[in-house]
Formats: sequence, C-alpha cells, structure tokens
Amino acid sequence: TFMQANDGFGGCLYFHIGSSGIAILDHVVMRKCSASHGGCGRVESMTKFNNVSALSCSAGNGGAFHVSSGHVEWKTGLIADAYSRTGSHLFGGSAFRIFGSGSLTIEKVRFLRAFNLNGLGTTVFTENRANITDCTFINHKGTDANVDIFYTSKTETETDPLLLQDNHFDRTGGVVVGLPRSCADEAA
Repeated sequence: TFMQANDGFGGCLYFHIGSSGIAILDHVVMRKCSASHGGCGRVESMTKFNNVSALSCSAGNGGAFHVSSGHVEWKTGLIADAYSRTGSHLFGGSAFRIFGSGSLTIEKVRFLRAFNLNGLGTTVFTENRANITDCTFINHKGTDANVDIFYTSKTETETDPLLLQDNHFDRTGGVVVGLPRSCADEAA
C-alpha cells in the first residue's frame, strides 16, 4: 500500500520511459496520492496491473494515471474518488489521461465517483487506442462535457480504434467520440 505520496509526475509511481521489460503490479493499493500529472502514476513504459486499486488520488490531469507513452494493461481493480483539476477543457480524465504514444487495455475495472473540474472525459480522456471491456462506471461528475469516456484525435488521418464492449454505465450518454474522425470505431 502506498499512501499520501506527492510529486510533479506520478504521485505514487513513475514508470519511466526507456525502462526495459514490463513493470508488473499485483494486488496493490494506492491511496491519497497526488501530482501535477498522474496522481497515482505516470506511465511511459509497458505495465501490467492485476487487482490494483487507486483510491482518492488527484492531479492536474490524469487524476489517477497519466499515460504519455507505453501501454497499460489492467485486469480487475478499482479506481474510486479520483479527482482531476485541469485548468483547460482540452485535458481531463479523472482516472486516465491517455496521449502521446500511450495506449490502454482495461478489463473488469470498476470506476466510482470520479470528478473532473473543467476537463473533458470525467473518467477517461484519450487521444489514442483504448480497449475498455466489462468495466463499470458509477456516479461520475464533471463541469464540462459530463461524460464517462471522451475519445478524440488530433489529426484527420487517425487510425487508432476505440474498442468498447460489455461495459456498464449508470446513465446514458456516457461516451463521446470527438472529431476529427477518419475511421469507424470497432464498437462505440
């Protein structure tokens, strides 16, 4: 268990670019971590999480995790009470902010009570490939575009898909796919 860590990048953990191999977290709890980017962690390498929980984490963007490169593969876990206080509507993601060359694959993760101040994508904000499967989104709040998942691209030639399957939302209108879009999503 990590508690009350604070840093500029990755409050509890920083998976640094150029790290060799795959970082693996198994049965880990991160609690009350904060940072400018990625309250619980900043990811710049390959990571695998199994039964990991991030509780009451906060950041300027990517309240729980800020993924700028590398890939997060996460199976089972909980992100609760994540808070993103971004100063711009161009960023967001109380649980995840995915950009640069980062990508995300999550399965059976529960998201509870995320709050995003001024940003888009109350829980997940992504510009890149994301596969979100069998996840639960409950009681999220945001001041701009109060949606659980916000997906957009920066170019008209974007080819990275957003794959959503078998997810559970406590309300309708939980996903926004922003423009420009040049390819059809596999499912959204």
